[in-house]
Amino acid sequence: MEKIKYCILCGIMLVVMVVRGQRVEILYQGDEPLWISEQYQFVWDKMVPLSFENGRAVYDVRYAPKVLRLATESGFSSVFFVGERERVTVAVETVEPLKVEIRGDVAGVLYYEINTITEQYTREKLALAEKYMNGWLAKDQNTLDSIEDMLQELRRQRDGEYGEVIQRAFGKGRLWDILVVANMPLSLKHKVVQELGEKGYKIPGRVTSQLDLYTKIYTPEYVYCNLYYPYAWGGELNTLALEDERGSELVRKVRMLMQQEYYNTVCNRIEEPTTLEDLRSASGLMDLNDYVGVHMELPVRVKRDTLLDKLTGRMEKMYRTRLTGMMHEFVSKTPEGKTVRLSDYRGKYVLLDFWASWCSPCRGLTPKMKMLHEKYHVTGKFDIIGISKDEDRGKWLKALEEENVSWDNIRMKECVVENPVQFESVTGIPRLVLVGPDGTVILDISGGDHWDQLVGTLKKLLDTTPRTTPNLSNTPLPGDK
Repeated sequence: MEKIKYCILCGIMLVVMVVRGQRVEILYQGDEPLWISEQYQFVWDKMVPLSFENGRAVYDVRYAPKVLRLATESGFSSVFFVGERERVTVAVETVEPLKVEIRGDVAGVLYYEINTITEQYTREKLALAEKYMNGWLAKDQNTLDSIEDMLQELRRQRDGEYGEVIQRAFGKGRLWDILVVANMPLSLKHKVVQELGEKGYKIPGRVTSQLDLYTKIYTPEYVYCNLYYPYAWGGELNTLALEDERGSELVRKVRMLMQQEYYNTVCNRIEEPTTLEDLRSASGLMDLNDYVGVHMELPVRVKRDTLLDKLTGRMEKMYRTRLTGMMHEFVSKTPEGKTVRLSDYRGKYVLLDFWASWCSPCRGLTPKMKMLHEKYHVTGKFDIIGISKDEDRGKWLKALEEENVSWDNIRMKECVVENPVQFESVTGIPRLVLVGPDGTVILDISGGDHWDQLVGTLKKLLDTTPRTTPNLSNTPLPGDK
């Protein structure tokens, strides 16, 4: 509630810097509906339907420079950028996946290059994650120091590449278009402005005003509260006439983008007191990679701060769970009183669906889960166990009645577990864990973002295996006596 209040207050504080708008020309020959959305006041604004005539639509950008994206019912294009005083044409190449080609926007090309540098740094950093976690858990300071040296080198390389783009942007008179909105460390943005000022270059007043506003407003807490913004889109989704399933999928993808933006904001403002304060609750991070990626960015002096125990503890639990490679025994009862044990599913592939009645993305996945269950349960080799994180038993039972699912459902709070870490590590939902016939964890995904990966894995396992089920009755699961 405090975060929502904070978000509302921030919205009231925002000062809109009015700059002459620009027009975007969109070229598209398809029949599917297409929308456009602006990043307005540092968050994604609502989607506007586009009307095409002879394969062409024109959209007036309210304030330029501006970051935008296109959307279909099934997904989003990559973000693109509209600079001030520039003519931009967006040609739609494919719809699924939605892919566009940007023409004529110099600032947009530079913005894209900065994003590419950021993404490359993130990939190279996470390539060190396994070694980092092993060193962290073993308290091996030599390994941690070695990794920190490698990270410092990656940062130097990244900042050098940023610098090259910044110089070209400045030379083309486009630096001010991209400086505020570019996905770079905030300290680097201020350094650029300071160094240019010291060299006698005149900094446009609107740039310093917007950068100051960005500094004060665009904190991790502000982005976190906007993770929930899509859930206020019910009226808009009705206006767009999207079906429930497609609407839920669109909301899920918007939230996924905001989740990524939260992670980037934390990493880019990692040394600020407000960021560290936000990380104490660790409420905005979802995936193990998010936890490890943020932890690697923390200054060495901060990593063992007891105030960050929750962040560090969750990261360690999630990593140890993945490291075991096995799902240990647990026992609970369904609402009907049926006893459910993981060992009851020996010989089958079983999907553990961690969810809750209050989790809209979780319930948005239910229709897809039903289709999976209908397709593979008849083979005798696949089943699902729903494991709810609901604290309120009544709300859990009501949700089960509303969803009307045919697989067993239990409540995490009522489970007797052999290895508590496995359930304690479920800090974000929806969480889907695919367990093999021998108890091996085959797939562990957070959110619905990797649904296609789950479908592909099941297809490979169950659509191509022989009809006969292997005899695994004598193969003990972890915890079997």
